[in-house]
Amino acid sequence: MKNLRIALLALLSVLIIVPMGCKKDDDEETPAPAVGQTTWSNTGGGAFDYVGMAQSGELVAVQTDQLGSLPKSVFYQSAGGANMMMYLGDNGFPETIVANGAVMIFENATASTLDVGLVSGNGEIEILRGIQFDNSAFFGGGGTISQTFASVLQYTGHAMVQGLGLSSQIATMYPSSVSQPLSVFSSNSLMASQAVAATAAPASGEVFTSAAMTYGITTVQAPADLLTLGTGVMQISDNTLTQLEETINLVEGTLQYGSGDVQVTLTWDNTADLDLYVTDPNGETIYWGQTTSSSGGQLDVDDTDGYGPENIFWENDAAPSGEYLVQLNHYSGDSPANYIILVQTGDGDPVQYTGAINDEETLDIVTFTIAKGEFKVINDQARVNMNFEVPVKK
Repeated sequence: MKNLRIALLALLSVLIIVPMGCKKDDDEETPAPAVGQTTWSNTGGGAFDYVGMAQSGELVAVQTDQLGSLPKSVFYQSAGGANMMMYLGDNGFPETIVANGAVMIFENATASTLDVGLVSGNGEIEILRGIQFDNSAFFGGGGTISQTFASVLQYTGHAMVQGLGLSSQIATMYPSSVSQPLSVFSSNSLMASQAVAATAAPASGEVFTSAAMTYGITTVQAPADLLTLGTGVMQISDNTLTQLEETINLVEGTLQYGSGDVQVTLTWDNTADLDLYVTDPNGETIYWGQTTSSSGGQLDVDDTDGYGPENIFWENDAAPSGEYLVQLNHYSGDSPANYIILVQTGDGDPVQYTGAINDEETLDIVTFTIAKGEFKVINDQARVNMNFEVPVKK
């Protein structure tokens, strides 16, 4: 997903400097569609493959994959002017949404639930697990991802319904400063409903036009200002994703790997080999050389060539009460390395620890206790541990 997103954004950051079209004289402009009518245009490539607009003020632009068979990103502007970029997975389901400086990341979707990571413009994080939401349109029998949508627009419509609905639901259920940028969106979208209705594969302009007319959709020449606006928002999205890249990588790692009573996740910003250590209340230390403890702790991912993540966790109802120590070692490679460590216990708010670590240095990051579900920090000042004996990797 990360590489795909970088490729798309690199392409569009070039396209944004290319004039998208000249403004016509007033007497040559395409007449506005009738009230409640949606118009779509097959642009034949470029920054976006399909664009649409509604009399209500909604605007949509769709970029497809190389085969032109699936949407990969969708620009959407609501009637009120709020806009977002959705980046979609191979199944047409939203993977990442960027809106008003905030980023929403979806992972572990099933037919009825999914996990959500929220990152605010200043890097504040929220992790929401097991959110109830109807994703059944994307799943076939046996809980597998369905790819039965008949057209790019149908995929796009379902993705917009999911993305807009999830944004609205998260903002309503979790009215925090992190989720508030999403509250301006609603799943009541004329564009989404029309896109869901489109069923013919738009392999050519003629086929697309025929299918559009069947559903009362009139194809029109794509207005240059919509393409320019969409590309401009993509550039803003690019800047947001770049600015928050390390935090987004941390959230993705946290969502993709094991979680439970205690979860400690590490990412960093270069190709150094950093190692995460967590010592449990019984005095056992979990790290690359001892990936489990008798108390149930596990190291389920160990990165040796840079960036992370590394992740240590105890499953639900498994972590013992008592004192935990989180440590970080710079084993080898580029120095210094800037790190982010996220500590989450149960349903509590995640706590971030950031800093820099030098070659062959070991830091005590945080000492905390958990008892009866309560999390208490004892010491969270990063301290150099001069007595830490670093095992040698074979």
